[in-house]
Amino acid sequence: MTAEHPYKTATHHRPREAAQVAAWAHDLREFGYNFADWLHGLEKVHSRAEFSRRIAQPAPVLADRFADGDVADACLAAEIEHLCREHAIACPAWVIKTPPAKKPWFPAGATALRRAEGYQLAPSSFRQRNLFYLPSFKLRLRAGRPLAPPEVGRAKSAIRSKRYREKLLLAAGRQSSSASSVS
Repeated sequence: MTAEHPYKTATHHRPREAAQVAAWAHDLREFGYNFADWLHGLEKVHSRAEFSRRIAQPAPVLADRFADGDVADACLAAEIEHLCREHAIACPAWVIKTPPAKKPWFPAGATALRRAEGYQLAPSSFRQRNLFYLPSFKLRLRAGRPLAPPEVGRAKSAIRSKRYREKLLLAAGRQSSSASSVS
C-alpha cells in the first residue's frame, strides 16, 4: 500500500463522483472496482440534482494512462449517458466528447450468444462507444424533494422526543393532582 494511491489505503472510501472513479484508477482492474463501488454508491442517490452534481466534474482521461484505458473512458461515459437518457437529465459535455473504445469490447468470458445479445440489445450509448453488453444497474430517482441530511433528521427527532417527554410529564402531573383530589 502506497500513499500515492488514494484507493489503496487502509480505510477504503468509495468514489462519490464519476471523476473519482477515473482519478483513482491505475489499471483496468482497479477501474472496474472503482466503477462498481461508484454504482453501488449511486443506490443512495434519489434526486436529479444530486446525480447531476456527481457527474458534473470531468473525469481524467485514462486512454493515455494504461492499456485499455480507452475502454474505461468509454465505459464510464456510456453508463453516465445511459442513466441521463433514462431519467431525462442533461448529459455533461465531457461525456458526449468521450471517444469510443478503439476495438469492440465484450465482458470477459462472453459466449457467442452473449456477444450476439450485446450487438443487438446494448443501449445506444454503449454501442456508439464500441461496448457491447447490457448494463444491469438501475438508478432509482424519486419525484419531489431530495432527502434531508442525517443531521437534520436527528435534530427533528430530538425535538419530537423532547415534546413527547414534556407531554408525558404534563399528563403524569395532571393524573397525580387529580388522583390526590379524589382521595
